[in-house]
Amino acid sequence: MKKIIFAVIALFLLANAGLVAYRLGWLARLGLGPATLPASAGAAALPRETPSQAAPLAGSPAADPVAAPSTPASPNGEAASAPAAPAGGMTATPGSQAAAAQAAPAYDGDVSSLNWGGTVESMNQTSVTGQYAIDAIDDNKNGGFGWGGTFDKTPKEIVVSFYEHESVLVDHVTIDFFDQATKADVEVWTSMTSATDGFARVAEASLEKGLVGTVRFAPVEAKFVKTRLLRNGGGYASFPFKSVHVFEAGRQGYTTLLARHPELTFWPSPAGAAGPSSPVVPPVAACAPPVENPPTSGRSESRRVLILTEDDKPGGDTLQSLRDDKVRQIGPTNLSILDRAEFTYKMARLARAWLLGPKYGFDTVVMSCVCERARPMSASFKRALVAWVGEGHKLIVRDSDHCTRPGPDLTWLPYRLKTNNPGNLGAKGTDLRFVEQNWMAHARPRREGFVDVPGWVADPGNELGDSNTVFEWDPHWCGQLAVRNAKGVFGFSQTYAHYGRGLIIYDGFDRDNVRISSHRVLLARQLVQGFNPDNLVCSAPMGDFIIASAPDAPRPALAIGQDLRLPLTVLSNQGYKGRVTLSVAATPAVSGLTATFDPPVVDVAGEAGSTLTMTLPAGTPVRPMGVAVTGVDAHGVSNTACIGLVPPREGELAVISALPHPSKSRKNLEIILDASGSMKTMLGKKSRWDTALETLEQVLTKLPDDFNVGLRMYGHREASTSPRTCTDSQLVVPIRKLDRAGILRQASSFKPKGETPLIYSALQAPSDLKAAGGGTVILITDGEESCKGDPVQAAATLKASGLDIALNIVGFTVTGQKVQKDLTAFAQSTGGRFFAAQSGEALADALLVAAVDRFPYVVFDASGKQVAAGEAGGPAEELPPGEYKVVINIGAQPMTATVRVEPGKRQTVQIVARNDRLVLEPSTR
Repeated sequence: MKKIIFAVIALFLLANAGLVAYRLGWLARLGLGPATLPASAGAAALPRETPSQAAPLAGSPAADPVAAPSTPASPNGEAASAPAAPAGGMTATPGSQAAAAQAAPAYDGDVSSLNWGGTVESMNQTSVTGQYAIDAIDDNKNGGFGWGGTFDKTPKEIVVSFYEHESVLVDHVTIDFFDQATKADVEVWTSMTSATDGFARVAEASLEKGLVGTVRFAPVEAKFVKTRLLRNGGGYASFPFKSVHVFEAGRQGYTTLLARHPELTFWPSPAGAAGPSSPVVPPVAACAPPVENPPTSGRSESRRVLILTEDDKPGGDTLQSLRDDKVRQIGPTNLSILDRAEFTYKMARLARAWLLGPKYGFDTVVMSCVCERARPMSASFKRALVAWVGEGHKLIVRDSDHCTRPGPDLTWLPYRLKTNNPGNLGAKGTDLRFVEQNWMAHARPRREGFVDVPGWVADPGNELGDSNTVFEWDPHWCGQLAVRNAKGVFGFSQTYAHYGRGLIIYDGFDRDNVRISSHRVLLARQLVQGFNPDNLVCSAPMGDFIIASAPDAPRPALAIGQDLRLPLTVLSNQGYKGRVTLSVAATPAVSGLTATFDPPVVDVAGEAGSTLTMTLPAGTPVRPMGVAVTGVDAHGVSNTACIGLVPPREGELAVISALPHPSKSRKNLEIILDASGSMKTMLGKKSRWDTALETLEQVLTKLPDDFNVGLRMYGHREASTSPRTCTDSQLVVPIRKLDRAGILRQASSFKPKGETPLIYSALQAPSDLKAAGGGTVILITDGEESCKGDPVQAAATLKASGLDIALNIVGFTVTGQKVQKDLTAFAQSTGGRFFAAQSGEALADALLVAAVDRFPYVVFDASGKQVAAGEAGGPAEELPPGEYKVVINIGAQPMTATVRVEPGKRQTVQIVARNDRLVLEPSTR
């Protein structure tokens, strides 16, 4: 008898254990047991997951000693007691939640929950709409929800549906109330038709005071469930409830929602983060030689992209803006990835792990300025996202100026990352630079991925000052683009990290920069960037200071028996100050290699420079080499840059201008034209006046369209005998947007007539240019001052005006040495120059040199094929060895120079003025 009693008890316990196992989804995941729920399931449902219930993940510091040791390393390589936040926010620390995977959330039968694809179809309160209505079914919400704040006692309704509008067998609804509720009359209606029609009432109940009330009814299949709150007792005038939950029932032959849609139980593999394709230690622990032809296997670009937004509207997303603008080519970079990639938008707080499963096939997730101010993403989704990246996917985190106070919480990323957020200031930035140039983005003008950093900075509409910079980090993060924001903080706004077989990119540039072409290139290249493997070398791991190649240094290349000079920059990150000692190690080691630094110790308080000189001994095999440059300060804080060297295959060609720069307000230009009687003198077959007008037309044609140009004339109205001849000076065209036809029409309407009030005319420039804030003045004259003007006093008057004015004087056919000397002194005293021009061609050159500092050039190879183009002063061009012709079409005649490019060397040509003409010649620098 005892055996029978014990057997009955055992069977009872086993049955209950089986029921619990079923409700947790264990049997379904093992493929065991029928896909049904017992009819009585519902009111006693298991608790839903909350962030506080999350256990340590497999692969996290607490559970996976391979991914992160239990005693993490400090930035200087020494053991640290705990991953505490750094003092001052400048020291690198491991991620506080380096989690890779965890058991999926348990299925509790609540088919209306966001965890299992539930949706709020409607609510009949106008103040509770959009993402606020989602609180009713979101287990991840921050705080409560309620139809509070109104004394309207009319019935309140909420309609929910289930995953993909599936029909689900349901048998009860629970309502979580605030404790103000004392008694509520509730009705439940169901429909198989739509969210508005076909409803039938299936239950009604009066719920007594309590935090959770349950309304049960006979199992019924429904696609939509409407809960109506009719009355709240106890004198409380509104309906204070937190959430509504609709539970799945079971019966013979019924297939549960999860059995029909196993994708809802998807969870990334914990093994993903431990894949062999990418290291899980700081990448420069060993500085390997570069691979000249990196592998391209794996996923080469993003094709199916899930874009998570702060709200339910994609309009503010930068990628959507780019796609709408239809711009598909910027310089050498093709932006057609915007058409090839498929974008799917989802409100971030709605995202659940099943979105990452194979059914949807996403390979990239973009967090588009998700601030998580009041309604954060699900903690379980964040854990799943980290594990999913480790499996071999890409995550792009885009921050922005509006994510402030205190900024987005990124502690869930596998490696620590915290950013400095200036706010939405619309602030212009002036200091942006590449620290690492790689396949994703670089400063090589002729190649895909070229980002024009100087052009970005020069754009008056840039909002680089609003950039978010990383101020707490883990050394797994690799720095690429650094910027000084409006807080005066210099740090990284684009970084990346390898994680398992996947890639994480952080982009802290203000999304308003999407108007800037270079930012558009950067956004597109983040999508084109490959992953699994990603082929990014991480030459600049994050640290208190960063060592990198100098921004204008030529690409280093190996050469036997020659000194290899590597200009280096040591940058302070987030205000670091210290004295750093440099050392170097080569991989593979080279016997007899000599290496010196000049200087070997640098004081870092912003930016410091040093030059590494290396010499390979004769007989050394020429093969790729990795050079690890390490800096260590007095406190043991260190960082290492990995510089890859390969045998030279290309050389460099740089075109520069050795001419003086125009005024800072170079786009404002005033031309003062001499129309005195002497301009009637013949110059060949034409008068000086006619030659000057023809030259003026040529120069106006070549001026940029964005210039503001005015015209003042003198000696054009009064005869030499007139008492007003020495004040005969008139602004005939005010400083305004360039009007070529208008200027020529005004100039051509006059004939040479009077004297030369040169000084008087120059003194009118401050009033002419005051509204424009200053500018460049070009005064054309064929003789000396004839009205007793004092150039010394005039120069002092121009300087005292406080305006940025540079006066350039073009002496057209002026030959007297004393006159040239006096005019030169007058021009130079204002920061300008004197140009002597004896012909129309020389006059055109002089005018253009004085007016512009942009000299576009074209490069042709020996066969006459164009191989490069740019502007003087821009980045050097990488070219195969050979002979090339450089052509600049500025002035009356093109300037040309023939140069020879040699492997591993930089050839420089410069624009100079020789004998009143512009010429292009090899640089002696």
